[in-house]
Amino acid sequence: MLLLCLLLLLPRGAGAAGVEVAVPGPGVTLRALLFRPPAGAPPGRAAVIALHACGGIGGADEPIRLFRSEQAWTDLLLSAGHPVIWPDSFGSRGLAAECGHSWSRPEGARTIRPADAAATLAWVTAQPWAAPGGVILMGWSHGAMGMLGMLPGAPPGSVRGAIGFYAGCRDTAAMGPPAGPVLLLLGEADNFGGWRACLGLPHRHPGMIRTVVYPGAHHAFDMAEDDPADRAATAAAAREVTTFLAAHGGPAGTR
Repeated sequence: MLLLCLLLLLPRGAGAAGVEVAVPGPGVTLRALLFRPPAGAPPGRAAVIALHACGGIGGADEPIRLFRSEQAWTDLLLSAGHPVIWPDSFGSRGLAAECGHSWSRPEGARTIRPADAAATLAWVTAQPWAAPGGVILMGWSHGAMGMLGMLPGAPPGSVRGAIGFYAGCRDTAAMGPPAGPVLLLLGEADNFGGWRACLGLPHRHPGMIRTVVYPGAHHAFDMAEDDPADRAATAAAAREVTTFLAAHGGPAGTR
């Protein structure tokens, strides 16, 4: 995935520009950054709801701004024809980066983030530009944990599939069947998220969840610039994402 590797070299703020929109959320209006595919992009692709990590995407007094890796994934998705929306769970509530604070504890990932994902799903589904047949969810770290918490309760037919990066799965023992197929991309050297617990999910939900572990890759491997294992994991993850989207995110009736 040469495109993604090149995009990862862009400074923060470069890449396609999004439009800030307001999404009715659970007791709060969520601000979100919406990206629409360029003219000439493949039509009919599923919208992607992208759930940020604990670093957030901007404080309450700042505009939403994606990190370089987030922008790279967004541009890759846009090039394949997928609208992308990033709901801001933290800035919408007057918070900025919450790594190590209360919002990064399991309570936030189990409750607030799933609720925000569900609210964004409802909003996207009602938009005239949204392709029928459901959305794709993508989550990073804290956002991936929220994604896993939301999937069992998603309305039937509303989620085509979900992709989680370096999720923590310590609290997923009681997780019900997900609403769609799930791909979890994990780093073997991740010391933060409790990724090893994710390895039991395919056994509890056979045929619905698949895990891929990248040797030597760290937490947030797709943000790395110099670590060879992280860069290799990012390139391999881009291939996995592309394959997953081709299988589950194409026009309704072609999957």
